[in-house]
Amino acid sequence: IEDSRIRSLIVDIVELAPSYFLTSASSISKRYHPTDEVVPGGKILHTRRVFWMTWMLCESQGIFGADRECLLGAALIHDLWFRGTDDVTNNMTVAGHEKLVRKQTLQFANREYYEQIISAAECHSGRWNHDKTTIPPNMTNQRLIHTADYIASRRDIHTPVMKKRDE
Repeated sequence: IEDSRIRSLIVDIVELAPSYFLTSASSISKRYHPTDEVVPGGKILHTRRVFWMTWMLCESQGIFGADRECLLGAALIHDLWFRGTDDVTNNMTVAGHEKLVRKQTLQFANREYYEQIISAAECHSGRWNHDKTTIPPNMTNQRLIHTADYIASRRDIHTPVMKKRDE
């Protein structure tokens, strides 16, 4: 993420993440996600795949600049609180975790790009959101993040991981 305002906001949000995020499997029940993600650390691999898929979808849709970078930021933070807000009580994905990204980051609500990033991140489950709401067709950013997460979560679609610039 090149824009320093967006990058700074994402870094500040990631610094709030529960410690379990770094070591968790992507799907604790092992019913969802590719098999290489249902191991310790799999959530990081999943996040990298969602980031890459977001990049590719933005490319295909002609989304560039700050709009793209906000979506990439949303991809990075979409599952930070998937097991809830504390480090010990929940060993499964928490119903309604999509909305926790906003609740846990309200101290940044006055920052530029916050709403654009958070509104996309909190819709990543699409029609499977806990409140069973669907994403309206005109909400392109929210649909894109949901689509990226959906594709990256599929066992029957291999999603590569974006390589670092120097690789």
